[in-house]
Amino acid sequence: MGETEGERVDGVSRLTPQYRLPHVSLDEEPIFLPIQLVTGFKGESSVLRRVRETGDAMVLRMLVDLYGLVDVDATYGVPIENLCLGFKDGSGVRKLSETGVHALWAVELGQNYQAKGEWCTAHNDARRKGQEWEPLWERLKRLRDVGALWFEPWLFESAAVDAEPMFPVDFGVLYKGVDDDEASALSRLLMQIAERMTEGREYLLENASSDIVVPLPLHHQTPALRGVAKLRIEPDSPGCRMAYGKRSAVIADCTAAYMRLLDDVLAGRFDRPLGAVA
Repeated sequence: MGETEGERVDGVSRLTPQYRLPHVSLDEEPIFLPIQLVTGFKGESSVLRRVRETGDAMVLRMLVDLYGLVDVDATYGVPIENLCLGFKDGSGVRKLSETGVHALWAVELGQNYQAKGEWCTAHNDARRKGQEWEPLWERLKRLRDVGALWFEPWLFESAAVDAEPMFPVDFGVLYKGVDDDEASALSRLLMQIAERMTEGREYLLENASSDIVVPLPLHHQTPALRGVAKLRIEPDSPGCRMAYGKRSAVIADCTAAYMRLLDDVLAGRFDRPLGAVA
C-alpha cells in the first residue's frame, strides 16, 4: 500500500498511534508548529486537545493558518493587515498636550477585530446574510478562550496598515506596582515622564487614567495602537529567536532614549528632541 496522508503504521496500539506522512515538495513553504502544541506543558492539557474539545475542526484550520502568517519582525505576530485589535473608526489616540518640542499622546486599545486576507475566506458563511463574518469572530474567540491566541498592544508610527511597529506597551502598569518584564518597565518609564511633564496640570492625566501616555517629538505624525495577534505557544525556531532579538533591541533603544528624555525633563529642559525610538 502506498503512503497516503493519515495512513496509520501497522503494529502500533490505538493509544499510541503512529502515521506515515506524505512527501512534501521542497518548493512548499513550511509552517513551524511547536511540539508543545501537541504535547502540552507539564500539568496542563495541550492546546491541540482543547481545540479538539471545541468540536469545530475549522478552529484547528484557523490556528494552523495563523501560525503560517506569523511575521518574523520584532512583533513576532500576525501582520496587522491580516488580523489585529483596534478601533473601527481609527480612534483611541489623542494628543493631550505640547511642551517644548514634545507632545504627549494618550493611547488606548480598542477591542474590535480587524481581519483581511485569503485566510478569512474559509470562515465566511455566505448563507448568514448580514452576518457572514460571524463564524470568523466566533472561532477567534474560541482560540482566545482555549489560550492559543492573545493580542499584545504595540505602538505603530501611524494608522496605515504598512506602518512600522515602534514598541510594545503594557497596560498592566496602570494597575500593578511591579515591573514584570522589559516592556512593562518601558511603559512605566513613559508614565513617569508624562507625570513630570504635566506637573501643575494634573488634570490632563486624570482625564486619561485608563490610557498609556506616550511622549513623542512634536513633529511626529499621529501614532496608532494596535493589538498584534500572537500565538501563545511559539516554536523554538531560528525565526522566533531572531524576532525576540529584534524585540529586545527595540525596547532597549527606546528605553535609553526615554531615559535621556527623563533626565532632560527633570532638569527643566524641553528644547532637545527625543532621540530615535524605533
